[in-house]
Amino acid sequence: MMKNIAKIAGLLFAALILLAPLRVSAQSGNADGPAAPMIARGIEAYRAENFTQALTEFEAAVAAEPDNPEAHFLLARVFFDTPLRDEGRAGDEIDKARDLDPENLRYMVAELQQLRTDTWNFFQELIRTRKRLNLAREILERDPENGFAHEEFGQYYIRDFWHYRNAISLPGLGFYTPTPDGGNFTDDAIVVLPNDPTNTGDFQVASGSPLLLPGSEEISGLSNRFDLEALRAQNVAVQDLSGRADRAYEAAIGHLERALASDPRRRPVYDDMMRLYALAGEYEEALDMLSQMLVFFPDDPQMWMYLGLANHWAKHEDAAATSFRMAIERLSPEEDAAYNDLALLLPVDELDAYRENPEAVAAQFWTSKDPRYLTPYNERKLEHYARLTYADLLYRSDDLDLRGWETERGRIFVRYGRPNSDVLIRGDFAAVLHVYNERVAEYYQPFSADLSNVFNVWDYGDFQFVFEDPLANGEFRLYSPPADLFATNGAAGVDRMDYQLIASRTFRETPEIYSFEAPGRRTGLPYLVTSFKGIEGRTDVFVHYGIPIVDGFDPSSNDVVDLTVRTGAFLINESREVLVERRRTLYGLRS
Repeated sequence: MMKNIAKIAGLLFAALILLAPLRVSAQSGNADGPAAPMIARGIEAYRAENFTQALTEFEAAVAAEPDNPEAHFLLARVFFDTPLRDEGRAGDEIDKARDLDPENLRYMVAELQQLRTDTWNFFQELIRTRKRLNLAREILERDPENGFAHEEFGQYYIRDFWHYRNAISLPGLGFYTPTPDGGNFTDDAIVVLPNDPTNTGDFQVASGSPLLLPGSEEISGLSNRFDLEALRAQNVAVQDLSGRADRAYEAAIGHLERALASDPRRRPVYDDMMRLYALAGEYEEALDMLSQMLVFFPDDPQMWMYLGLANHWAKHEDAAATSFRMAIERLSPEEDAAYNDLALLLPVDELDAYRENPEAVAAQFWTSKDPRYLTPYNERKLEHYARLTYADLLYRSDDLDLRGWETERGRIFVRYGRPNSDVLIRGDFAAVLHVYNERVAEYYQPFSADLSNVFNVWDYGDFQFVFEDPLANGEFRLYSPPADLFATNGAAGVDRMDYQLIASRTFRETPEIYSFEAPGRRTGLPYLVTSFKGIEGRTDVFVHYGIPIVDGFDPSSNDVVDLTVRTGAFLINESREVLVERRRTLYGLRS
């Protein structure tokens, strides 16, 4: 991973050095200053990928001329963009360059890049985000078309769109049912707390009754804490945040388009735009953007995967099949293995056979899942490739060095595809789910609180998954109640809330789902199958079928119906192998 970072950033370094003329700020003297020869030698060493020598030269330049901002800038780039990476020293050097020449756009852009590095601390990330936005704003004041700054704002608004596109905000919810003796919980009781969870107004608690805080109302008969329709049915104040999402989407598109306009070879911007279009389901718009990406990155496997994803979900299956084939041909061995691994999709009792003979089992699986044998491609396999691409695009974790299909949300997406409902729950719902009021501790056992938690609910109709983001860093995981809740309530009352257990059970019972929706109108055809003894002990099978006539056709005429019909008959055995197939295309039908 570090080598990839160095390679990508190294290209940017080369662009900064080679496309912009080398100059020395007024504060550091002229180009004939004592640091100039060392800077020149350092640049040549960097071009030759002799990064150790480049480091030596730039360090010597800083020592010879401490007030030369260009020397500090180049030293920062070596520490940030090469295998000699040292983020701490890179930060120190770019800070010195900025102090010496605060109006230099190249130095501002370099600092913006360094502020994009990942952090493990949520609060530090908040601080960095604010710094990046302020810096991007300063850059745009000096250079309104600066691609780096527009990219920063585009990424920010993508995150905002992601957070609010399907988000709702609820009043605080607590799920408590006390017993007269303050012991274990019995049946669920759901309580709506005021919007301010810190409200300490007076209230009374009657033994055996739900807790009601002032200004709230009880929600009765609800056993699923994440059943949003049931909440709405009981008039719970659900705030729709789609308006904010729409504004974020328009802002993100505007900034990313301007970033590409400044430099259409800005490879990461295409990833950002594809992520945004995928989140919004705007696949025709994605295809327009990818036509430009194809011009500049024709051999990029990810570009071909994006084309396959957009074409598949836009119902252009022929183009999707071609795009995925071009992508597979260009994948690394590790990626190729991931795109062809079926372990997630197979029933448990078939995994041993798959490990022993993966090619045979895979062939049988794809045959059994192919919804239309007449097409030259397998729609189920195209869907699998699309799900993998989507999962890697949206659910990968750079912090944990995991591809999208390796994360919990990614693996579930690969199994089941797009959920019927994908909702992000924000607000007091998350805050109060694990919080209790000390003033009623005699009735309720405490369990842990996490005021920053956010829930992502995926509903597939027959089953549901709930993910949480307790650290507010985007690393969602399957929700499981805290251990102390198990201790006080017992497993029987909590297991329906433990989505890690629910997921394991669902994987065993339903390893994957796929529902094919054929394009166009569905028409039932009358048919009859007959069999006769053939030569040499074989069997001849005849399939007789009828095709409904088109509207307005005169059956008494002698015309030929202008209709092209592709037909096929396929014989499949119990091992899901195609034993015999016959295909035929009819060009026009006799009346």
